Amino acid sequence: MPRYSLDGFRIIFVNRVNDDLSAPDIFTVDLDGKNRTKLFSNAFLPDWK
Repeated sequence: MPRYSLDGFRIIFVNRVNDDLSAPDIFTVDLDGKNRTKLFSNAFLPDWK
């Protein structure tokens, strides 16, 4: 479930490899797909707080 930032310019989301074995990671990215940044490893349910 991707979520928009409060200012509407970024998205936070969970990225997981399709093998169901790898740990999920939380990333943010600009709306244009640039500046992808990993925030957390082995994490779920991101939210802007």
